[in-house]
Amino acid sequence: MNDAEALAAEIRSAATSAGSHLVAAPLHTERSAYPTVLLSTEEIVRLVIAVRPAIIYAVETTLDPAVEVEAAIEEIGAEPDDDASTDIRRAGKPLAAHDGDSARTTVEFVAGGVLHAAYAEAAWITEFEREVEAISLRVADQEEAGERLAGKETAAHIRALAERLLSDPAFDGGRPSFAKRRFLAGELFPDEDDHILGAVTEMAENLRWLAAGRT
Repeated sequence: MNDAEALAAEIRSAATSAGSHLVAAPLHTERSAYPTVLLSTEEIVRLVIAVRPAIIYAVETTLDPAVEVEAAIEEIGAEPDDDASTDIRRAGKPLAAHDGDSARTTVEFVAGGVLHAAYAEAAWITEFEREVEAISLRVADQEEAGERLAGKETAAHIRALAERLLSDPAFDGGRPSFAKRRFLAGELFPDEDDHILGAVTEMAENLRWLAAGRT
């Protein structure tokens, strides 16, 4: 018997002894409406017998391996066929041996203006969740590294365009202004978006200022 099954069995027995009515549904209430105490299986069973609550809300969830795996993939925002999804499906293979077994149990009741709750899950679900978390962290690290690389590539691209803009004779022609130089950038680089063109113009003016200060 795993921890989820044990909590479910213990609370059924305690409810019978206390004359409490079991409702197989979650307690829908604003958590901020009550102070909340999270208890162990042993603690909540003792409390049920002691205070004899009229109603106990208990939800025992059985495992559907396919649903569990797909929910984990969706939770971390992975694409169906990317490496993270493949890794999660691989991590979920041991769950097949527990298809239909109790995976998680939540017990809640209100007594004395306090929400008392207990939660337990099977060890194999805990292990799966731990592996999913590790995969999620790895994905986040990869995305951060990709963003840093993209940022460096964008900065280098802007610098290269700015140098080309600065070298154009029209850059300092007439009575130069940012607007005129921004227009010139648009003419020279028609495939770039407005954000890039603005950044290129600003970079070019900074390069002109820097060169003037060094002469």
